[in-house]
Amino acid sequence: MSWAEDTCFPGDLARAGWQPGNPAWGHCDITALLANDRHGFHWWKRFSNGVELDLTREQFRMARP
Repeated sequence: MSWAEDTCFPGDLARAGWQPGNPAWGHCDITALLANDRHGFHWWKRFSNGVELDLTREQFRMARP
């Protein structure tokens, strides 16, 4: 993985800058997307209280003939 100042999220870069000593700073979004890409795409929301909201979950039901 290659983290650098020019790939840092602009909002994080503006707020606190990027330093080689903490190369992951400002890269959580793209890193999560890339890691997810290796396993396929599916997105849902998990709230801090543990409740999950997945409005497209039904697409994974097994189709019946």
